[in-house]
Amino acid sequence: EPCCGSSFKEKKTLACRGCSKAGGEDFAFKQEDLVPSQGEDPRVKREMRMRSRVCGIFNRQEADFKEQGKSDRDALMDYYRYMEKVEEMIESLTNRIDVERIEAELLAHETTQKDSIYRNQALKRIRDSSFGVVPYSWQIKPRTPKWIQKLPA
Repeated sequence: EPCCGSSFKEKKTLACRGCSKAGGEDFAFKQEDLVPSQGEDPRVKREMRMRSRVCGIFNRQEADFKEQGKSDRDALMDYYRYMEKVEEMIESLTNRIDVERIEAELLAHETTQKDSIYRNQALKRIRDSSFGVVPYSWQIKPRTPKWIQKLPA
């Protein structure tokens, strides 16, 4: 905790005493803007929080963009546009740019795409829990070679 951490319990923002003493412009800062003593960058932590939140809602996979009648190239381009939009939202939320619009867009997407969000979250849990081991139901079962004949009973 920074040296002025106890001051944040009373207020959400603090004014810089050094700036006001020097006759300069007042500068207010928040606790999350301070550099922690462990060397962790608060901007990175904020970006990780925003990335986790946005990617939890905008979690479509490349296979979701493949539709009948659409070429693989078009599906891939749609997926890249989707990922670019997600990255722009994360960057804007991290830098606190147009937050209200993005929050409204997140809420709207979450309410309209609830089924696909839950499906993709479940698929991610299955993928993550297997630790690289393919579930038995997904494995390709080997066929019996043609040269092996079954013996009559």
